[in-house]
Amino acid sequence: MRVLGVDWGGGGGKESATGICVIGKNYAVNHFETLYINRLPTGMTPEQEASFVDRIASEFEVDFIAPDYPGAGFMREAFFLNVFPQWKDRVFPVSYSYKPTSDLVTVSGTGSRNSYVVDKTKSLLLTIGCIKHAVLTVPWFDPLDPKAPQLDFLAIIEHEQKTSDESATGNEVLRGSSVYLLDKVSEVRDDAAQAANIAFIAMCHTLGVYPVIHYDSKFDISEEQYRMLAGD
Repeated sequence: MRVLGVDWGGGGGKESATGICVIGKNYAVNHFETLYINRLPTGMTPEQEASFVDRIASEFEVDFIAPDYPGAGFMREAFFLNVFPQWKDRVFPVSYSYKPTSDLVTVSGTGSRNSYVVDKTKSLLLTIGCIKHAVLTVPWFDPLDPKAPQLDFLAIIEHEQKTSDESATGNEVLRGSSVYLLDKVSEVRDDAAQAANIAFIAMCHTLGVYPVIHYDSKFDISEEQYRMLAGD
């Protein structure tokens, strides 16, 4: 199985770009592989982006496309499907949410078709954990190349969000524990990472199988591999 994930640009400020990623399931060794990852240049027209996505999807013969759905994604997806209607029955639209007590993926009806609501923090934790432990591999790259799309994962950080109630006087009163979410560093791109996350979760949900990470497994990265990745 091969899935193409798209994080359409336009919603994240001047540094936002469209990220695209193709992930495949390697049944021979029972792990997932990132076959292609890229960040499209800013300034591309919707027509150019749609043609690029169609070309990559066709070249890799993907089973379906998983685009982000809300905001600018709704318009970009609608335009893409109008130009390339052959993908209409092979689209897995994804929208992010925060729903810690719900399943990782839930289905939401949106008119003529369904979309898939994904918990952003839980999904990113799973995807990044799988990359760290080689359950999901990414192509080798030069860590000193600032344009490497793999570096988008480093833009994702832990963010503390305090929970609060509002008192009768209008003053904010803290309650309970803080909520920790995964967010991105301001003005730093994470589009390629989000495209990879969308593709990976869409594939896992479709297969009905989510990887189990064994933190003491043989896939733990060695000191030599770490030095190579870090450029030491």
